[in-house]
Amino acid sequence: SSHRAVQAVRSEDLSGLGQEMNLYGSLLHQHGLESAATTALRTEISQMPEVLGVKGSGALQTDALVVLTRPGVPAKPLLEKIESRGLRCIVRGFNPGPGAVIS
Repeated sequence: SSHRAVQAVRSEDLSGLGQEMNLYGSLLHQHGLESAATTALRTEISQMPEVLGVKGSGALQTDALVVLTRPGVPAKPLLEKIESRGLRCIVRGFNPGPGAVIS
C-alpha cells in the first residue's frame, strides 16, 4: 500500500520499499495497466540479486523504470546488465530536494 511505502521511506527500510514497488507493479499488471514489455523487463530485472524493487512509470508504465538497489552495490555491473536489455540510465541516485516531499 502507499501507506506502507511511505512508512518504509520514513524508516529508511529499503527492502520494504522495494517490496511495495514490486507489489504495486504487479497490481498494475493484473489490472491491465502495464504493458507486456514492461512486465517482462520488470520481472527480469527484479530477479537480479542486487535489486530490491522495480516499478514502471508513465502511460502503461512504459516511460521509465525505477530500479531500487541494495546499498553499496557497484553501479557499473548492474547498469551493464540493464543496458544490455536495450535500456539506458537517465538518472542515478536520489537527492531529495525542493519538491521531493514524503508525507
